[in-house]
Amino acid sequence: MSGDFTSYCAGLAKHADSELTNSQDTAGRGYIALWGKQSLADDNPGTAVFYDNGAKVGLTEDKLSYIVILKPTDGKIRYYFAACWEQEPGGIKTKKEFVQYLQSIQRQLNNPVLVQVEILNKIKKG
Repeated sequence: MSGDFTSYCAGLAKHADSELTNSQDTAGRGYIALWGKQSLADDNPGTAVFYDNGAKVGLTEDKLSYIVILKPTDGKIRYYFAACWEQEPGGIKTKKEFVQYLQSIQRQLNNPVLVQVEILNKIKKG
């Protein structure tokens, strides 16, 4: 890719029998997500895009997609996709469970585990 772009986008394909939801949190990471019929299996998968709220320019949509517009930070953008399927073992079966899953992932992204390792060298002199 060449050129100097000021914004990028990520999104989810619209489906007639799916419902859009998005995070209301304006700090840390946000998300857009779809729950409902999105496959030929006649079941309810969930899909989501997580993004950095500080990089979000806006949310938009067209006939085919729901879109989050992102501006680069230090020449980079970061976003994450997530999906669940009600037919997987222990799968998410309802929109309420899906939103709880999204909020759990959002908390994890907003609170990464930081590990500090201290290495101690002990030398035995013999």
